[in-house]
Parts: sequence; C-alpha cells; structure tokens
Amino acid sequence: MAHIARPVSEVLKDIFDNAQEIVRSEAKLAKAELYEEVGKSKRAAAWLAAAALAAIFAVGFLLVGAFLVLHNVTRDWVAASIIAAVCSILCALCLTVAQKNLDLGRSPTSSAGTRAKEFETWAKQSSK
Repeated sequence: MAHIARPVSEVLKDIFDNAQEIVRSEAKLAKAELYEEVGKSKRAAAWLAAAALAAIFAVGFLLVGAFLVLHNVTRDWVAASIIAAVCSILCALCLTVAQKNLDLGRSPTSSAGTRAKEFETWAKQSSK
C-alpha cells in the first residue's frame, strides 16, 4: 500500500475545512430544531389562547346567571352591585397574590438569584 505524501499545510487546511463544515452543520441543525420548537410553542399558545377565551365566556355566562338568580330575589341594581363587589374582591385577591409572587422572584434569596451568583463565582474561578 503506497502512501502519498501530502504537505502538512494541506492536511491542516483539510482539517480546518472539515471542522468548519461540522460547525456549520451543527448550526443548521440547531436552527432547524429551534424553528421546530417555536412552531410547537406557537401551536400551544394558540390553543391556550382559545382556552382562555372559552374561560372568559364561561365566567361571563356564570356572572349573567348569578345576576339573573339575584334579580329574582332583589332589585336589579342590588344584584349588579353584589356581583361587582364579589368580582372586585376576587380581582384584588388575584393582584395581591401576583404581587407577592413577583416580589419573591426578585429577592436575592430566590433560587434563580442563587444560581446566578453560583454561576458568577464559578466563572470567576474557572477564568483564573
């Protein structure tokens, strides 16, 4: 078996060309996978939006039903006021819970903050 001698520069050029091709292929694959995931996320978001819209209609009809029940017992303005008061209390409760959840996410003792500090420490140590 005869070996053909190739210059080192040609061998290195082939190695770099192959490495570039591998990197390009990996980038194309990552891009294709990203587009696939985005497509799945879009479909999921569309279904979530449809579910949210259906839930809004369901709550609306429940409120109309509650109004009609209260309308038979009290005057119209009293029934509407009761429903408005209950909805206002629920809204305030939801806003309070949301605010507490947002405040927890910003605290330095949260897991995300801890992970960020650990990563920063690791990065500093590994760069030494």
